Amino acid sequence: MKGFINKRAMAMLLTIIMALQSWQLAVPPAAKAAGALPTGWMATTMNGTSTGTSIVKQEASSYSNGQFDIEAVDGKQQSVSGTANGDTVYFLYMPVEGDFTITARLVSVAGPPDNSAINANSRAALMVKNGVSNTSASFAASYFPAISTPNTGSLGYYRRFAANNSNSSSVSSVSTPVYLKLQKLGTTFTASYSADGVTYNSPYATQADTTTMASAALNVGLAVTHATVKFDNVKIVNASGTIFDSASSTTNPNPGTAPVAPTGLQATAGDNQVSLSWSAVQDASSYTVKRSKGQGGPYSTLVSNVTGTFHADTTASNDTTYYYVVSAVNANGESENSSEKSARPQAAVVPVSSITVSSSGGSTISTLSGTLQMQANVLPSNTTNTSVSWHVYESDGTTATDKATINGSGLLQASKDGTVRVVARAKDGSNVQGSTTITITGQTNATPPSAPTGVTAVPGDGQVTISWNTVTDATYYSVKRAMSSGGSYTTIASSVYAATYLDTNVTNGLTYYYVITSRNANGESGNSAQISAEPSGTPSSIRISSITVTGGTAISAAGGTLQLQATVLPSNATNASVDWFVFEADGVTATDKATINGSGLLQAAKNGTVKVVARAKDGSNVQGSAAITISGQTLPDTTIPEDVDGNQKVDIGDLGIAASLFGLTSSSPNWEAHKAADVNKDNVINELDLQLVANKIE
Repeated sequence: MKGFINKRAMAMLLTIIMALQSWQLAVPPAAKAAGALPTGWMATTMNGTSTGTSIVKQEASSYSNGQFDIEAVDGKQQSVSGTANGDTVYFLYMPVEGDFTITARLVSVAGPPDNSAINANSRAALMVKNGVSNTSASFAASYFPAISTPNTGSLGYYRRFAANNSNSSSVSSVSTPVYLKLQKLGTTFTASYSADGVTYNSPYATQADTTTMASAALNVGLAVTHATVKFDNVKIVNASGTIFDSASSTTNPNPGTAPVAPTGLQATAGDNQVSLSWSAVQDASSYTVKRSKGQGGPYSTLVSNVTGTFHADTTASNDTTYYYVVSAVNANGESENSSEKSARPQAAVVPVSSITVSSSGGSTISTLSGTLQMQANVLPSNTTNTSVSWHVYESDGTTATDKATINGSGLLQASKDGTVRVVARAKDGSNVQGSTTITITGQTNATPPSAPTGVTAVPGDGQVTISWNTVTDATYYSVKRAMSSGGSYTTIASSVYAATYLDTNVTNGLTYYYVITSRNANGESGNSAQISAEPSGTPSSIRISSITVTGGTAISAAGGTLQLQATVLPSNATNASVDWFVFEADGVTATDKATINGSGLLQAAKNGTVKVVARAKDGSNVQGSAAITISGQTLPDTTIPEDVDGNQKVDIGDLGIAASLFGLTSSSPNWEAHKAADVNKDNVINELDLQLVANKIE
C-alpha cells in the first residue's frame, strides 16, 4: 500500500508540474495597438453570422522592420458550409493576379491578447480567398500549435472549394520558426514547408479546384485565430515578379520578369567528374550551377554565368554522391532552382574474368561435422570488386543440398555423407563463377533402437495376443514367429505401430514361438526375448476390418479444435475402440502443430498439415487416417499497455511522458503521436492513465 501511495503521489506531482508549465506557456503578452500595414495591404475580420467562440474578437495587427505582429481572440477555421461557419478568422491580405507563390516565416506563436490559453481552434496560416467573406472559397496552409507548447505543433491545410470542404493535419512535430509556402499553379493549390527558407519539402498538400477560385485577382495573405503570432520574411511573387517582400519592405506590382526554373536536368557520373545538361530557358541570359553533398541542400554555387546548357564538374571526387540544381538568370533576377539530380563518380570498372575455387585442406571431409575453409582466386588481379558469394549444391551444381552448409567467408561444414559442389560467384555483376567438388564421409552417427522388453503372449480360441513395452526411439515394430523354440523365425507382421499384435493365423492345439524387433530410420534392433503360446477353445471375438476418420479437414481459428470420429467396420466388431494419434503429414514423424486427446478432439497449435490416425485397440493393427490443414495460428500479443515509450519495460520515463501529455484527448492536434499514453484507451490522458503506469513500475 505504501508503494502505491508513493507512485500515486509521484504521478500527481508530475501532473501538477506539467499543468503549471502549460499555464505559463498559455499566458500571452499584452494586446498590441493596431499599426500601419505596408502599402497595398488590408485587414478584415470575417465572422459571418457565427456566435460565441466561433467569431473573432480583440483582433489587432502591426508591421515594423519587416515583421507582422497579429493577434486575435477566438475564431475558427471550419470545414463545413453555411453562413455561420467557414473562415471566421482575422485576415491580412493584398490582391494578386494569376499564378502566385507566397512564402513567410512563422517566427513564434503565443496565447491570445485576453490572456486565455491556446486551444484546439488556434491557427496561424497563409491563406488565399476568392473574396473576403467567411464563406468565400479559400485554401490555407495552416499551423496547428500544441495546446501546452504552442511553438511546437503540426502542419495541415483547409480547402473550401464549393461543397468540397475539408481539412487535414499532414505533418507532425514541427517547431517554430518554420517557413510556410502556399502556391497556385493554374487550378492547383499546394502547401509545403522549410526549415531554412531555401529548400522546401515536396508539397504535403495538393488540391485542385476548377470553378470556385475564378476571380482574376485573389486575396493573398496571413490569417490568425485565437493566438498572438509573428510573421517575417513575407514574400509574394507572381508571373510579373515580386509583388511584396518584407525583407526589403518594398511593394512592386509591375516588376520585370525573371526567367522560370530550368527543366530536364541530367547528371551523368564519370571518373572523377559529373556531366550536367539541361533544357534551355526562354529569356535566360545565363545559368548558375549549384552543388551539395546532402540531398535537398543547402547548395553552394559551383559555377555562374554559364551561357550554354552543359557543364562538366571536374572537381568531383570518386565514391562521393553529389546533388545538383541549376537556376536561370537574366537582368530581372534569378529563377527558382530546378529539380534536383544526383550522381556518384566512380573509377572505371574492371570486371572479373575467372574464379578458381580451392582449399588448402584438400577436397574431402571425413570427420563428423567437419569443416573445410574454401578460397576463391579471382582474376584479373586488378579487378575492381574481388568479393564473391559462397554456395553449396548437390554434385550437379544446381540442386539444393542438405549434405553441407557454407557461410559467407567460405567455411564449409559437413552434415551428411555424399558429394557436393562448392560454388564461388562474383559480386560485381559479371555472373562469373568457379566451383570444385568436395567428398564427404564419416557423418553417420545414429544407431537403431533397442529390442523390445516385457513381451507377453496370451492364447485364445484361434488367436494369440502378443504385447510388449514401448521402445522410446522406435518408429514401428515387426512380429516374427516360429514353430519351434529358437527359430527359425518368419516375419508375420511389419510396420506395427502399437505395442500389441493379434495373430489370428494360428491353429488351436499347436505351440507358437514369438520374438519382436523395433525399427527406426537408422535400422532394426535385435530380437526380443522369445515367448510362446498355444491357442485353444471356441472362437468368440469379431475383429475390426477397416476404420474411416471423419469430422472435417481444416482448422482456421487460433487455438481452434476439431472433433473427429472413427467409423469402425464391421459394425458388430467385438472391440470397436480406437487410440488417437497425430503426426506430421507423412503419418510417421512426431508433430508440434496440434495435439489430440483420447476422444479424438484435435486442437491446433501451429500452421501446417498434420495426419490424424485412429488405430484399433483389438490387436488387429487396423488403422484409418485423415489429413487436416491448420491455418490462422498466430503468436500471442506481448504488448505492455503501460509501456508508453515502447522500450519493453515500464519505468519512471513512461510516467513522465504520460504526465507531460495530461489532458490531451482524441480531438487534440497530433493525437496519433501521443495516444500511447492513453493506457486504458478511453480517448483522454488523465489521472487514471498515470495511476495505471505508476502501479506497473517495479
